Amino acid sequence: MRSNPSSDGAPSELPADFADAFARVADRIEGLGSTILFFHTIPSTNDVALALASRCDEGTVVIADEQTAGRGRRGRPWFSPAGSGLYVSVVLAPSRARADPRRATMVLTLAAGVALGDAIEAASGMRAEIKWPNELYVGRPKLAGSLAGAVGRDRARVVLG
Repeated sequence: MRSNPSSDGAPSELPADFADAFARVADRIEGLGSTILFFHTIPSTNDVALALASRCDEGTVVIADEQTAGRGRRGRPWFSPAGSGLYVSVVLAPSRARADPRRATMVLTLAAGVALGDAIEAASGMRAEIKWPNELYVGRPKLAGSLAGAVGRDRARVVLG
């Protein structure tokens, strides 16, 4: 895990509650979170992860307390104020899947939505529903959205935010 306390745009120390959460699930998420970069404010977790994707380990996680230029599907702005959400992107390599890497890449956002929905229900008892292709709802309000972007000529890495 990496931390570098700074106010100049460099990663900051991971807040204790985040570090505790990752520690509790580390044995269930092999490779995920081996490197965690936390920023108080950045333009977009996806942009930072995309810039790092070709030279970082699979499972690198970028977290921000606030995004100033977050975006959703079709480039729509994603409102990401400080202290009111969890803004996360992770570098994945679905092209390394043991069975059918092409399909693993194609269904990544849907699989992430199902996993997030299951995790929310397990943690809170609230049932989350997926609105195709990438939105997660609990009741009427939209809880989350996912955005994926492939990296490199071979598109072997995908950033999922």
